[in-house]
Amino acid sequence: MVDRSVISGPVILLADRGYEAYNNLAHLERKGWNYLIRLRDKNRTVAYGLKLPDTAQFDIPVQITLGRQTARQLEQQGLVVPASYYRIPPQMTFDDLEPGNTSFSVLSFRIVRIKTENNDTELLITNLGPKCFPPAALRRLYAMRWGIETSFRSLKYAVGLIHLHAKKPDLVLQEIFASFLIFNFTQASIWIVDTAQGASKYQCRVNFSDAAFACCAFLREAISDPLPLLWQKLLPIRPGRTVPRPKITGNRISSCYVSAH
Repeated sequence: MVDRSVISGPVILLADRGYEAYNNLAHLERKGWNYLIRLRDKNRTVAYGLKLPDTAQFDIPVQITLGRQTARQLEQQGLVVPASYYRIPPQMTFDDLEPGNTSFSVLSFRIVRIKTENNDTELLITNLGPKCFPPAALRRLYAMRWGIETSFRSLKYAVGLIHLHAKKPDLVLQEIFASFLIFNFTQASIWIVDTAQGASKYQCRVNFSDAAFACCAFLREAISDPLPLLWQKLLPIRPGRTVPRPKITGNRISSCYVSAH
């Protein structure tokens, strides 16, 4: 996706856990993009061959040299084993170095552990410079990713893209773009709703799930105007209110989504 992107100008890619692979970092570096990616931090003491301090916060610069040969193979060929060398196993994907290649690839980045507002910690990897982006700036920058997460949550659950009904590629794309259309139309409808009306002491917002239902009804011509329904579905915004994340085991899928045998 990075290689196919036509985005020009400065870019900072924000990503959650699971995207910190060497191959991804190398493609981002080659593209000239900056990145800020969260790492798994639970009981983690080592990252990229580096022993992590047992402290709540730290900022460590890292430079690692990647190669396909073992240290012994390099010595047999008369090559010097670089400092902080890591051998990429043959089964691991790394597009810059094919298996058997004797070249090296160097990656430079920072591993930063920050404290959140609720005293939890987050482990981040980034190639942003420490002078312009100290840990406090990284904390604010990574918090901006939450808006993307809530948008995907609305797209998957409120609009219904969590499960696909089609199997053929063309029909799958049709279903995905139809969900995007509903999502964008609903969000545009929410933007024009006056949330300042009413006597509530709280600032209000539109319930996205109810708004998606109203917009779908409008597109099916079941109602002539979705805005009156949106005005009736305002929710108060209560700052600082949090709800514990539920622990769900397994993947409960309705029987209507189970493929026929």
